[in-house]
Amino acid sequence: MRGRLGSAGIPDKFLRVDLKTDGDTMTKAEMKRVKMVLILLNVVFGLCGLLLLLQSSLTLIQCAPYSEFVGGSYTVPLLMMAVTGVGFNVAAIASCAAAMNNHRPALSIVSFSFLVLVALQASASVASLALKGGLETTIDVNMLGIIEQYTTDERSQLLDAIQSNFQCCGANSITDWFTQLEPANNYTVPLSCCNTEGDHCKYDYLPIIDPSPELEFYTKGCGAPLAEYLNYCQRTLDIAGTVTIFIEIACLVIMFYYIRKGRVSKSTIYKTVSTH
Repeated sequence: MRGRLGSAGIPDKFLRVDLKTDGDTMTKAEMKRVKMVLILLNVVFGLCGLLLLLQSSLTLIQCAPYSEFVGGSYTVPLLMMAVTGVGFNVAAIASCAAAMNNHRPALSIVSFSFLVLVALQASASVASLALKGGLETTIDVNMLGIIEQYTTDERSQLLDAIQSNFQCCGANSITDWFTQLEPANNYTVPLSCCNTEGDHCKYDYLPIIDPSPELEFYTKGCGAPLAEYLNYCQRTLDIAGTVTIFIEIACLVIMFYYIRKGRVSKSTIYKTVSTH
């Protein structure tokens, strides 16, 4: 014979016990705390993205005048960093809205997008480090090409500016210019290779006639100092990228934990036990 059913549709010999001892008040308090933590994490993500965007943009501006010598591949990681920074800010805004509205599916989707952005940022950092190894060689090759076409290449003015600003001459050394300018075979160099303190810095093309040319001409090559300058410009971005990656990973772990906790806390958990 069947036992009588209680008001909850459960036989009288069974008792339903609420495991949430504080009832709805505890649940609301938990959800509020989870919401505040998620919003705080999104603020951190947004600040990391803003830092990446500003620093990568500054580095791009500093490197822009020398793009002819470094090639397009050098700027790709910098652009990836800038795009990642924008992505973090957009995702942070969307995640804040989802947290404030307690929209768990949207939070899960946005948290996955954060994971993708962290992976993209790490890829950009690795690509940047890989390109640094061959940066000086790339500069030397591109600079030698301009030297060979100095009288006809529009980029010759940029090369002159580099030689004057960095106080250098040629890609590897002053000898890169020998036999390149007319009249041939007279060790002629452009005016930008001349030390302004010398007495012979008067002509467009200067024959080296002094047995000690370092007294009047820059003799070191431009490849090494230009590569050092570009690496210096990017050093701050590398540091910012490394630090923010660790912060973002920590925030992701905490975010996934609290999203999971919020999902469990949202429902009331019951356990059915026998009265016998």
